[in-house]
Parts: sequence; structure tokens; C-alpha cells
Amino acid sequence: MINIKKVLLVFSLTLPFLKANPSDREFRASWVITWEYIGSSQSSDEIMIRIDEIMDNHADANMTAVLFQVRQSGTVYYESSYEPWGYYAGYGNPGIDPLEYAVNAAHERGLELHAWFNVFQTSSMHEGAPAEVHPEWICRDQSGNPMTSHRSVSPGLEDVRQYT
Repeated sequence: MINIKKVLLVFSLTLPFLKANPSDREFRASWVITWEYIGSSQSSDEIMIRIDEIMDNHADANMTAVLFQVRQSGTVYYESSYEPWGYYAGYGNPGIDPLEYAVNAAHERGLELHAWFNVFQTSSMHEGAPAEVHPEWICRDQSGNPMTSHRSVSPGLEDVRQYT
């Protein structure tokens, strides 16, 4: 026999989620790839100016969000204790946290910011990158040979899933 109290409880707990994503709200966004906002020869001021330009362009284009790349090749473009700074930052701290700055810049303009991660692709062999630290995680061919270009860590490995 169905317990009506349990049915009503489940329905009342589910009801708020049915309205959580209204269908009349548009999602208008574009992707911003790392080299669009950071370069190893740029100062932190130049990076901030570029991020502001990008956010202004999104706001002027009536976008609602920005998909902002912050991880590629097993390296990152934000303060991280897991992976090194990326190639476009010269593998070093650029003097600001670009992700933190971009989040604030987006929100000041009424935009959402979605951090874009390339999860399994890890072509960088820079010190501290997953492919360098954990070569056993690299996908392999039929003969068991690890990838040597376009490296990816294997999502089939439990350690990789825990890491990501």
C-alpha cells in the first residue's frame, strides 16, 4: 500500500527543483580559450585589461555567460596546489589569479562565468603536470604503448577519476 505521507514528502522536496531552471531564461555564451587572455610576455596589468575587454565584449553582445578556459594540457591558469601554471603563463605565476579576476569581472557586468576544464587531455610534460608525475595514467594503444602526442589520462583508472 502506498504511504501518502511519503509521496507528499517526496513531491514537496522535488517541487523547488522543478522551478530551479526556468525555461524562459536564455543562456547566451561563448568560449574564451586561454591564449585569448594570457601570454607569457604580458604583465598582470595587461592580463587584467584583456580580461576586462573580453567581459565588456560579452556584456555589449548581450551574452549571459562566459565559458572561460582555465585548464588545458594538464596545466592550469589559476592558483592550484595540484598542477603547474600553464604554457601561456610561462609556467609561472603571472602575478594575479586570472580565474579569480575573471569571475569578479564577469559578475560586475552581470555575467555568469563557467570555468572550462579540459579534463583528461594532458599533453604537457612540464614538471608537476599529470603526464609527468603519473606516466602510468596515460592512455595506451592496443600493444600497451603509452600515447606520446595528444596525451590523455585514462578515465578508466580509478586513480584518474579520483584525481579529476
